Amino acid sequence: MRGVALARQDETAALVAEISAMQEPHRRWYEALDDETRERAQALLRGSIDLHLHCDPSPQLRVMDAFQAAEAASAAGMRAVVLKDHLTGMEDAAWLATAHADLADGFDVFGSHWLNNQAGGWNVYAVDKAVAFGARLVGAPTLAAYGEKLRQQGEGIHPAEVLVKSVVPMTPRVVHTLDDDGAVRPEVLECLDRIAEAGIAFGTGHLSTEEVWATVRAAHARGVERICITHALMTAPAPPEAYRALCEETGAACEFTTFQVLSLGDALAGTLRGIGVEHVTLSTDAGLLGTAPGVPAYLWMLARLLEAGFAEDEIDVMSKDVPRRLLGLEPREAEEAAR
Repeated sequence: MRGVALARQDETAALVAEISAMQEPHRRWYEALDDETRERAQALLRGSIDLHLHCDPSPQLRVMDAFQAAEAASAAGMRAVVLKDHLTGMEDAAWLATAHADLADGFDVFGSHWLNNQAGGWNVYAVDKAVAFGARLVGAPTLAAYGEKLRQQGEGIHPAEVLVKSVVPMTPRVVHTLDDDGAVRPEVLECLDRIAEAGIAFGTGHLSTEEVWATVRAAHARGVERICITHALMTAPAPPEAYRALCEETGAACEFTTFQVLSLGDALAGTLRGIGVEHVTLSTDAGLLGTAPGVPAYLWMLARLLEAGFAEDEIDVMSKDVPRRLLGLEPREAEEAAR
């Protein structure tokens, strides 16, 4: 058994090294930027919100715990973070960080809860527990989603996903969102009703394109006012104009993460403006061991947007206004007037 454990440690160390090496070009690119761009990114970071930040407690090898992640974001002048884990709700960790971490006045830490196998999939009792403990976002399945299974069949598995899944002893059992006729299942509607009643945000997790469109429309029809399409385009590919139409129809917002912003290349400006910056929210999806923590990852994203020609007002909409609306926080003007 000891030999097996050591072999797993060696495999994990190799995966972390590979992931870290993949991050290195981004780190070097950011360090090579001119001082003005980095200073503008630092200024834009103040007041921003990260809706998608992985941290401990988690079995999935995180770079920071909840206290460290919240304290770093607070010290950088950010407005709020939403903690995430695939295997457990993070509303408990958010409560503890709020109560005991060293945070600036006005900085908020929220938890999210994702309906994977450990929650029983689309389980309204898990949603109710998350609401009772203060979660501001409840999301569809991620690792257990049918859309995730389709994506892996098409793209293969990234080293980061191998690392994440190496600590989960059981292969996820697929959680279906639609029935055989393409209709949203009753248990999904039950969860959406509880989310609507609580007035919190709903995230689409790793649903497929068909699942996203059906579920977002169902959420809107049942009164969910805060809908976040989780890392849009990744598990649910569709043209930007299709996403724009869906957002205009339902009030949803499309989340784009640091990895996406850094990977879209010349298509970045056309993609985000095609959807409409008023329908885009920025997040890091940071936290895996071997990757940049939340604050540096957010700075890389802001700097790349500046490099791509986005105006500071456009970036403020995506990094502050849209995520603030999703979390039900005061608008910028009201907060600034209250200070």
